[in-house]
Amino acid sequence: MILALGFMLANAVLCQLRIDLVYHVDAVRNGDIAQPPDFDRSLLKAVHAQLVNSIFCALGIWAVKYNFLIFFYRLGSKVRRYRIALWVVVAVTTACLRVALGTQDYLCTTSSIEFITTNCGASAGIKRQKNNTIVNTTLDVLTDVLSKC
Repeated sequence: MILALGFMLANAVLCQLRIDLVYHVDAVRNGDIAQPPDFDRSLLKAVHAQLVNSIFCALGIWAVKYNFLIFFYRLGSKVRRYRIALWVVVAVTTACLRVALGTQDYLCTTSSIEFITTNCGASAGIKRQKNNTIVNTTLDVLTDVLSKC
């Protein structure tokens, strides 16, 4: 549980360190301020921070899942059938974690600013992010249900 807390704390610290970039990008996008010359650099930093936040958040959530699995293992470690079923759930949970991390939109968070501004706000980029959210939410619910059964 300490590991999960560490990921969530790191996520919160990074959010606090980079929140000024988010407000800056929003102000430019809303037309509240003129686009400064260093806007591209600020946008790229904000996008990179978003990627790190997404990874820390995912790792924190999945660390909590593994803590529950460890707890359930301790409860039923003497029952062979339960132990086998739990190892199957651990394998499925690990596979789902890999999919969740693998389906992050790395293309729109690690590319050049030109690529990000041209492609990631377009309908294909938005659809890709929407599908990523649906897949990750489905995997999250699936592993929650499996670990509680």
